[in-house]
Amino acid sequence: MSVPAGYDLRAPIPDDLPAVTEVLIADQLAASGQSVLGADYIRKVWTRPGFELATDAWVVTEGADNIVAYGQVTRDVPDIVESWGVVHPEYRARGIGSVLFERIEKRASELLAGIPSSRFRHAIDARDLAGPVASSTTRSCGMSVVPHTGCAGFPCHASQSGSIEHV
Repeated sequence: MSVPAGYDLRAPIPDDLPAVTEVLIADQLAASGQSVLGADYIRKVWTRPGFELATDAWVVTEGADNIVAYGQVTRDVPDIVESWGVVHPEYRARGIGSVLFERIEKRASELLAGIPSSRFRHAIDARDLAGPVASSTTRSCGMSVVPHTGCAGFPCHASQSGSIEHV
């Protein structure tokens, strides 16, 4: 799947922190009218041991530098990769989230290659999960929905293991 015309996918750089934070906050405000996570949360992820900004995170830009989406993967334990992504509410339903998810899934596969009984978990907002794109994407990837609350402010996880699993 290629990035929609007019958009680019690239690794973020430290100077992108304010714009990535704006996308995250816009999503939270659209969902609940309040923002819980911000720049400190993103900064902590970007500086944790083992997280490589150049390979474990992505931004989608419109034009040269207007960041409209962000996604990341983390491996905190050897056999589980967790990820999430967010598209600015004004840029949804354009295929951006699907491209971002595809890249996230590819990196998760790389991180889990050769690890038996590994799991890939991707946080999915309940609003997005109800939509036809998210539903078909998770089904086509062999993922199942695992209800969960309290993970980075996102209410659901999907698990590639195909079984219901509490996180």
